[in-house]
Amino acid sequence: MKKDAAHNSLIPFRIRLGVTGHRELTNEHTLREKVRGFLDGGYRKLLDAQALKLIDSPKGVPVAFSILTPLAEGADRLVAREVLRGSTGSVPSTIEVVLPLEKSDYLRDFDTEESRKEFVELLRQARRPVSLRTKSLDNEFPGEDQRETAEKIRKKCL
Repeated sequence: MKKDAAHNSLIPFRIRLGVTGHRELTNEHTLREKVRGFLDGGYRKLLDAQALKLIDSPKGVPVAFSILTPLAEGADRLVAREVLRGSTGSVPSTIEVVLPLEKSDYLRDFDTEESRKEFVELLRQARRPVSLRTKSLDNEFPGEDQRETAEKIRKKCL
């Protein structure tokens, strides 16, 4: 059996990380390089000897990442894009999305149509997106007299 075929049949060593960060990035290029460095092997510093032994074994257990993210603009999306971009072969890395609000409420938080489209595209690639709220705030708190309550909840969630 070729090494590639053996590599493809192994259960991956999956590293699951949560990510959240600033929305406005002052040096996106540097941050992207740091994320790439982590994904390309920097993660090894976090592993114990047993995990490293598996990964470095002659069979070469593949490493895959699962990134838990709310997909806010900025750092959240940068990491999600890099994880998906670096995902190759038969052991794909994944993003898992947990939204603090129902999707339509969350979409309101993004300033541009481009940002909303990027969010929708990344959400489409998520394993099993979850919304912590199942009703939109407008439906949960209808009427002008409850708008302030809905806005307070919205700000707490973001």
